[in-house]
Order: sequence, then C-alpha cells, then structure tokens
Amino acid sequence: MENPAFALEFYRSTSSRTYQMYRKVLSLTLFTAEENTAMYCLMHPARLKSYTLDEICEEIGISRRSLCYVLKKWRKEGILKGKEKRDRIADHEQLMQIAEHIRQFYDIP
Repeated sequence: MENPAFALEFYRSTSSRTYQMYRKVLSLTLFTAEENTAMYCLMHPARLKSYTLDEICEEIGISRRSLCYVLKKWRKEGILKGKEKRDRIADHEQLMQIAEHIRQFYDIP
C-alpha cells in the first residue's frame, strides 16, 4: 500500500466490486425471483444450456426451488422451449417485459 499507484488501483477495484455486490443484494430485495431470472437469462442466454441449475442459482442468488418454479412457468407460457440443459429462449420480447423494471434499475435498454 506504500505504492500510490497500486493503492489507488486496489481501492478502485475493491470499491467497484463492493458496489456491484450491493447492487445485486438490492436487486434481489427489490425484484422478484422471476424478474431477476429474466434479467440473468437476457444477459447470459447461453448459460441456460451450459450451466447446471445450481450454478445458475448461485449466480442469480436465488434458491433452486425458486429457479425451477420460474423455468417451469416459462416453459408452460412458451417463453422457453426445451428441457433442463436444452432450454432456449423462445419469446425474447416477453422476457424483456418481465425484466423491464430491473433493466431500468441497471440502466440497460
């Protein structure tokens, strides 16, 4: 920490990471599991095919039960097609509508 350039970079990266963690916690508090899952799927659509449910739950910050409920609901509504590990987004517009408020929160068009 005696090197000013190192200290500045360390504090900058630490504060950035802390801010991102705070936003994630706030997002989980303000929005439903469905809204958070919709945002995750919009940001990382390929992970529906390559990640396990446990990995997705960990990244979103919701329980496996909540995730399974949301995915089952979306399959029934036609938002997703397929089954676990083969899911793909079939109705991108509907997913965008579900994530509308959380997208505004994150300032994502």
